[in-house]
Amino acid sequence: MPESPADAILKHHPDPFAQQRAAAEKYREEHGGVGTLPTYAEARELSVLVAAVRATYVCMLYSGFGYAALHVTAALRHTGRVDVVESDPHAAEFAEKLVQQESLQDRVRVHLGAHANVIGSLNGPFDTILLDDWAERYQPLFEDLVRLTRTGGCIIAQRLTEAPIPQTLGESESLLGAMIGDPRLFTSVPPPLSPVIGVRRR
Repeated sequence: MPESPADAILKHHPDPFAQQRAAAEKYREEHGGVGTLPTYAEARELSVLVAAVRATYVCMLYSGFGYAALHVTAALRHTGRVDVVESDPHAAEFAEKLVQQESLQDRVRVHLGAHANVIGSLNGPFDTILLDDWAERYQPLFEDLVRLTRTGGCIIAQRLTEAPIPQTLGESESLLGAMIGDPRLFTSVPPPLSPVIGVRRR
């Protein structure tokens, strides 16, 4: 059987944060197994996308228990900053722990609270906003997401959760429908499990 792309990555480009991910997985299991913890391939994809758009200021609406934030921060330039919004107190606590262990307090800020409450208090503008899903749960935040994205910046949503995929592109209750239907954004139409990328053009 031919080697898969993910296997090739793991073989030839080992995860620089493998130990941190293992610790995050252990912590996650000890606290009920809830929360989004991306795979190495998913975290690497995030970091490549962030590097491709030359982002210097990123907002993440999930922490990945700090593991995803470490990958994203490593992809930024030395002055790049990351704001992490995490609604789960256990995930936020462990993310903060990793940030301190890696001495990234000056570059990564972890905000604990409901997304709707925290997002409204942020100023931006961000080069990139990262989401772990593009279905209905982020749709109520759509206007704030656009407001916080600079012109020329982008909103990137991965499919890291099991939330239902919208059946039609026009579903007003889905973030994907809102992104594609809004003239301020130029948004990709993805196959299942692929990231959605919306570039703010005005």
